[in-house]
Order: sequence, then structure tokens, then C-alpha cells
Amino acid sequence: MIGTGAAHNRKWFHIIDFAPLEVFPRFHPIPKEIVMALVAPLADAQASEAAKGIFQNLQAKMGKVLNFFRTLGHVPDILQATLAFNQAIQKELDPKLRELAYLKTTQLNKCNY
Repeated sequence: MIGTGAAHNRKWFHIIDFAPLEVFPRFHPIPKEIVMALVAPLADAQASEAAKGIFQNLQAKMGKVLNFFRTLGHVPDILQATLAFNQAIQKELDPKLRELAYLKTTQLNKCNY
């Protein structure tokens, strides 16, 4: 018996089209009802000593600590690595090429920029 859905409109069928989700979980589309988990940005009072130090440096350099960095502050090593990577991009990459990379990444991810 041919199953219903998008698979039966194609000329060729694959086992993953009819297999239960448990058999091939990564091939089944993610329903739109599933949303990403939310990780709240850290307030200064919630941050570890390592994260607080990084936050203070960001505050001094930027005048504020963006929520993106406060969220990464849950794992200070990742926050530090992200800041180091960002610094390398800012320093080593030609500004026009960097902006082009931002725009292309935004376009690929269907984000507004």
C-alpha cells in the first residue's frame, strides 16, 4: 500500500518515506510546532565570577553587554572563544568582505539584517 503525503506524488520512493520516525529520525521533517529552547541571558548577579569579568570588559569596551553575550555567559569558555573569534574577524578580514559575509549568512538563514 502506498502511503499518503508528499512521498506518493514522486515517481520513486525511499524506505525513509514510509518508515516510522524511530527508524530514521533525522530524515523526518521537524514539525513547525516545535520551538527552540530558550536560554535566558544572565544578569550580573547570576553570572559566575569568570562571566562577570568578561561582562565587565565588554561593558568597558562597548558601553553595554549585549544579550547575546549574556546568554553565552552561561559557559564562560564559549563566551571567551566567541569573543576571540569575533576579534579575529574584525582584525583580519577586509571590512567589505566581512560585510559581504554577514549579508550572505543572513540571506542563507532567511534573517533580517
